[in-house]
Order: sequence, then C-alpha cells, then structure tokens
Amino acid sequence: MRLLTQSKMRRGILAVCFAVLGLAFPAVVLRAAVTVIHLWDMGATNVANGDKLGRQVDAPGGYGTPGIKNYYQPDLGTGPKFDLQDSVGTKGPIYTGDAAPGCTVAIKFTGDAYESLVSAACIGLTNDFGFQLWVKAKDSSDRMIAYDGNPAKNGWGFIQRNGRWEGLLGGVAFVKGPKIIPASWVNLALVMTSGRVALYVNRKLYASYHGRPNTPSPADGGDGFWIGSQRKIQTAYCSVDNVKIFTFVAGGFAVPDLASAPKKK
Repeated sequence: MRLLTQSKMRRGILAVCFAVLGLAFPAVVLRAAVTVIHLWDMGATNVANGDKLGRQVDAPGGYGTPGIKNYYQPDLGTGPKFDLQDSVGTKGPIYTGDAAPGCTVAIKFTGDAYESLVSAACIGLTNDFGFQLWVKAKDSSDRMIAYDGNPAKNGWGFIQRNGRWEGLLGGVAFVKGPKIIPASWVNLALVMTSGRVALYVNRKLYASYHGRPNTPSPADGGDGFWIGSQRKIQTAYCSVDNVKIFTFVAGGFAVPDLASAPKKK
C-alpha cells in the first residue's frame, strides 16, 4: 500500500469536507445573495382578495386602500414601505389578466395623463442596487414607464424613447435599449454598482454607462417614486408587472439574481 504525502492527505480531507457540504472541489467563494427591499405584484393580491379583472385600481369598495401595496420589506417595518396610491384623474389604471410570464395579474395604463401609482417619497438609492420589472407596450411612442425622482434632473427609471426601451438617469444619461415590439412582454433591469449602470433586457446585458445617477428628489408636483404616467407631463400606455428593487454588497450581484422570485412578507 502506497503512503500518502501530507499534501495529498490535506487535499483528500478538504475534498471530503466539501463533498459533505454539497460543494464542488476545489473550493469556491460563496457569493452573498441580493436583498429585495421592495416588491409590487401589480394587483395579484388585490384580485385574489376580491377585486375584479377589468376593474379600475382606484374604484371605491375594492381591496384595502386604492392602489397597490409594497409586499416585501425585510426589516419588519423600518423605513418607508412605499405603498403606491392611484393618482386622481378621469380614469384609473386597471387590473388585467394578460400578465407577464409566471404572473397572474398585471396593471394596464391606458394613456391618460393622470394614470399612475405614486409615492410622495423617493426610494433614493444611487449605487449597489437594481430596479427590475416586466412591461408590455401598446405602441412605440415616447412614454413613461416607472421612475424614482425627477426625470429632468435626477433619479433613475425606464422610459420609451425613439422607438426603444431606455434606462434614464435624469440630468445624466440615457442608456439605450433594443427596439420596442408592441404587445410583447419584456423584462427590463437597471443595475447600478461601482460607478457603472447596466441595462439588462430579458436578463441579458444589453448596454452600460460609466457613471452614477444624481440622488433622486421628488419631481415637480411632488411625486417621488411612481409607476405609470408622469402626471400632466408624459403618459404611460403599457402593462406593468412584478416590479422589484433590490440591493447587494459591492461586487455581490450576478445575472442569475435577476431570475429570483422572492416570497412576500
């Protein structure tokens, strides 16, 4: 029988340890997962609790307060939870069963100048975070989708511009995406880390910009974070689903994180 050298013995012991832990050998550094801090299911819970498909989100007598609730907050209530209220107008966005892949209900914005779901406070992040949603455009005109801050001066979000999906850093840059295909769902994500903003389309890197957004502050009229139209300025004509915002430690993001589906709290 051949005697094992000390180095071979050490490798054998390590291999057994990693096998017990279910890890491949040689060892890899485990990456911390992202932390989802805000999640809006865009009406799925409302409909499950009695609201009807085709109903306006601001219709009286619906489930809870008119609007949609922020269903995910890991810190058990510390800080603003960002429930989104339907803005007052002649119309309201409506619940639709024509939802994004893997979802059951979306909210459809029909082009009215007041159709938006808003919070007076901004999310306010500028680095080491991501903003992700599903969207299906009715047309390829210049329109708003969702935003945190003042699109003319600061903040970040998604818009339709020049027939394309784009990430917007207010007062800083446009991050150009692919051409819009109306009536087709697309998954968009802006990930901002280490002074770089990356636009992912259907969970694949499409474009990037080296720089950071200006710190979000409320737009004229007092809207901080909103989904849908920028009231009186630019309309939304699309359906939106499964909107989430997540954070991570520097260097802690990986593309598979965009496929995660956090549970509601």
